[in-house]
Amino acid sequence: MNRIRWLNADWPTSMRAIGNKLNKLPFTEDSMDGFTIDRIRDNFIEGRYIEKYNYQELLADPFGKEELIERTGYRSTDFILFSNFPHIQLKNSQRNIKDFVNRLLEACDFKLVVSPITVNLLDWVASFQRITD
Repeated sequence: MNRIRWLNADWPTSMRAIGNKLNKLPFTEDSMDGFTIDRIRDNFIEGRYIEKYNYQELLADPFGKEELIERTGYRSTDFILFSNFPHIQLKNSQRNIKDFVNRLLEACDFKLVVSPITVNLLDWVASFQRITD
């Protein structure tokens, strides 16, 4: 199942300029996070934000001997940035998107405003009733 999430954004520059800056923040083997950009167009940018995290796992065998294992994990968020509504679309994102938004702010020289989309279902129903009589 795919989870889609949308956010509003007030872009400070064009999509191509933002895409070029995101390309300068790539995810590499040595980095802990970064972007992988698939497409840059005049009206949208499509890509992924990847985070790398390290953790330790304690395993106990049936004889009571414990072993500490170092593990590395990766979290990936697919995104599309649009010049028009809906400005940011996140697909299968983590619950906490703070790191993604912070890196996006960094790419926009901290001149970006991001806000959640608020939906009033009663307004939608009233608008639908007006359109369809």
